[in-house]
Amino acid sequence: MATLFLHVGMHKTGTSAIQDSLAALPEGRGPRLIYLDVPNMSGQIKKALEDPEFLRASLGYGSVEAYAREQPKLRDRLARLLAETGDRDAVLSAEAFSPLGEKEFDDFLSLVRHDTIRVIAYARAPQSAMASSLQERIRRGGITRFRPHSWVPQYRRSLEKFEKLGLEIVCYDRATLHNGCVVQDFCRRVGIEIRPEEVRNTNESFGRDAIVLAFCRNVWRESRGLERNNSMELEPLVGDLATPKFKLHGRLIRPAVRRRRDEIDWVEQRMGRSFPEWKQGGNRDAILEREDLLKVSDEAADWLARHVEGYDGSRDPMVVGAAVEALVLGERRKLSPLARLTRRIGAA
Repeated sequence: MATLFLHVGMHKTGTSAIQDSLAALPEGRGPRLIYLDVPNMSGQIKKALEDPEFLRASLGYGSVEAYAREQPKLRDRLARLLAETGDRDAVLSAEAFSPLGEKEFDDFLSLVRHDTIRVIAYARAPQSAMASSLQERIRRGGITRFRPHSWVPQYRRSLEKFEKLGLEIVCYDRATLHNGCVVQDFCRRVGIEIRPEEVRNTNESFGRDAIVLAFCRNVWRESRGLERNNSMELEPLVGDLATPKFKLHGRLIRPAVRRRRDEIDWVEQRMGRSFPEWKQGGNRDAILEREDLLKVSDEAADWLARHVEGYDGSRDPMVVGAAVEALVLGERRKLSPLARLTRRIGAA
């Protein structure tokens, strides 16, 4: 009996670390991670299964016509991948499964040739998930508005469709994960042997100042009618930017969580436990309103001046946004065409 283990996230629960760690493992350790092009299959799943018009609206780049032309080819590649691995245990990991509609997910299931499917999802407490979700959306260039309730995970909407397959929801709580590590925890659940030193921790968080710089860039691009564009090129550069931790103010979090209480009750019931108690640890430097995301600190301005010739240290968000745009594009030009393509696929 061959089993396909579907790892569906959720968002900001160590998905990238799971994907990159499993992709690097040698043969013979248990079920293999299967994928097209990159270990994160989210971009390929979206483009193979979602309506092209919805796809263009959600990604914010490309054209409906191009996605429509590409879709049959991607579906064929996905079908071949599943057919070729249908006689042995395998893992397929993509957060893009969670937002898929019932029809699109059923289309995917029609391609599966494995005997059984097991779905595993990790769910993060809403308070910490909100800050991580906002941070990730800003880094990927997909947000300039300020709607706190939309950052609370929609647990039921994302996961309910998987219940017909036997859904296992695990609380993303380092106190209860195997060895405090989501990668080792996942491997234990699916029967993969992995040593602690083989775990690859990726997609590290930005600090507050780095997020402010990325947000200024998003706002600047929107003001010029430019499509969404991620700021991932900042990631290797901001290590020397001393910055407070990025966090949200308690006065912003509490009403948003109350608004989604039914979603939280639903997922806690299925996990068989409550999320760990939330401890904010104070509200100093916390984000309370949209204007806080446009306040450039002295440290951030000095850092930007060291990296961008011609930037004069202005705190004006539009000036800062233009400078960050120049920095990102300059770093992007240093990448090879293949590296740029791989990064775009992975960021989809």
